[in-house]
Amino acid sequence: MSDNADPPATMEPPAPSTKTRAGIQDAIVSLLEGAQHDVAIFGAALDGYYFNNQRVAEAIGHLIARHHSNRVYILTEDSQQFSRDNPRMLALARRFGDAIELRRVGENHTGLRELFVLADSHTVLHLPDFEQPATGPSPQPGPLLARRFRAMWEAGEPLPGINPAGL
Repeated sequence: MSDNADPPATMEPPAPSTKTRAGIQDAIVSLLEGAQHDVAIFGAALDGYYFNNQRVAEAIGHLIARHHSNRVYILTEDSQQFSRDNPRMLALARRFGDAIELRRVGENHTGLRELFVLADSHTVLHLPDFEQPATGPSPQPGPLLARRFRAMWEAGEPLPGINPAGL
């Protein structure tokens, strides 16, 4: 077997500890900075502490700027909370509507407590309960969460009022 093997299906989040809010924020930023093609973010509520900051905005901006086909998919249950607590993400989504897509989960996926961020369908940060980060990450494999995210995405609907053109 050569040293050039594909990356493992599951990768631990980057070095920061995921047992504190600051560590989770650092892990999210590191994961976003390491993404090459796409990022998928799911959370019933997307905490502004994690996502509404300059570091996240810059990492997403760099990902989008690297290639015209790079994408960010954001899926949430609470669209009002997302809009209220994440104005930077909302502004990015409005500015780069072709590269950042936002959806609200369908009825079959409401009430979930987890948060996960996937980069390129294999690097993952998964918290089984977004309100209790001290429980640490779950060892869910990236490809499994990627398949789950795609199914949830397909069952979801666009967030109302995000695209200024209304198309």
